Amino acid sequence: MKKNKTYPQFEGRAQMTRDGSIFVIVEGQEEDIFVRASRTHRALNGDTVRVSLTKTNARPHKFEGEVIKIISRSEKPFVGILHFVGAQAWVLMQSKSMPYDISVDAEQARQLGGEQGMKVAVKVDAWPRGEVCPHGIITDVLGTPGANDTEMHAILAEFGLPYKYPEDVEAAADKIDAGITPTEIKKRIDMRSVCTFTIDPRDAKDFDDALSIRA
Repeated sequence: MKKNKTYPQFEGRAQMTRDGSIFVIVEGQEEDIFVRASRTHRALNGDTVRVSLTKTNARPHKFEGEVIKIISRSEKPFVGILHFVGAQAWVLMQSKSMPYDISVDAEQARQLGGEQGMKVAVKVDAWPRGEVCPHGIITDVLGTPGANDTEMHAILAEFGLPYKYPEDVEAAADKIDAGITPTEIKKRIDMRSVCTFTIDPRDAKDFDDALSIRA
């Protein structure tokens, strides 16, 4: 009687490409495992997955496999553009690591202040079998695309970095005197009366690239 062949299994983090295929990064293993888009079984970028090895030395990849279980979804949100069509809404993706748009609850999006064309952060919470695209929950409305704060917050959101602070921290920061005290002036060379040019913007935290001119 012929025995069924067993394939090695690994757990790792999925890194998705533009065409929907993924590379599973396994801790302690030098080579990533390539998974074709047809075998990802709805795994997305950043998900922790279990993958079964199906081929070795499969050109152009050393290892090739198939996702057999999504252990957990990524906690990092995806960033895209909010789009309403009637009673439905989607977040349209513009990322190299996310080739699928995400459906969201239109009412929830509007309750958060979301409007057509705004940039938002969204986390995937489900992708039912048979559905064309995953479903997600909007975690934040970032603002108008192209605006400085919107783009800065979008970058931080995608990397899972904080860009908002608790209300008590904001309140404490507002109480800090932003003026220059006599004690602080004594520690520095006072150049305020000298014509000085700088490439730093007006709202910079410091001005360390400047040129002064004396007549």
